[in-house]
Amino acid sequence: MAGIGWYGPLIDLSAASSHLGAYVQLLVFVHQFHPPQRFRASNGRELLKGMLQVGDNTQPYFHVSLWQKHVCSDVSAGDVILLQNVKVTRFRNVAMATTIQQSSLSILVQLHELLSTDGEAPYLGGK
Repeated sequence: MAGIGWYGPLIDLSAASSHLGAYVQLLVFVHQFHPPQRFRASNGRELLKGMLQVGDNTQPYFHVSLWQKHVCSDVSAGDVILLQNVKVTRFRNVAMATTIQQSSLSILVQLHELLSTDGEAPYLGGK
């Protein structure tokens, strides 16, 4: 099986509503990670779902649903992540994104990496 070579365009969150139904990439800051919850689908299958509240320089808050394999990632508030091949959807008239089987989540910067043990931020001009 060939891998997916195209992850869709890298978009600003403010442009998400113009990409409804499309697969996109998002480079975002994580505000909150809501722990995964288990529930049963109508077919009886057990599912695992987590939620992220993210933002970028164009829109401060945006929701992303994480399904199955993406839920158990090491994402935490303060991280900068790249989401690839996520689908833009609408729920209760609000645009959001959801992961699919072929989505990927990469943590580019973790908050704890930004701060050294002496409390200075090496990436931000510290030691």
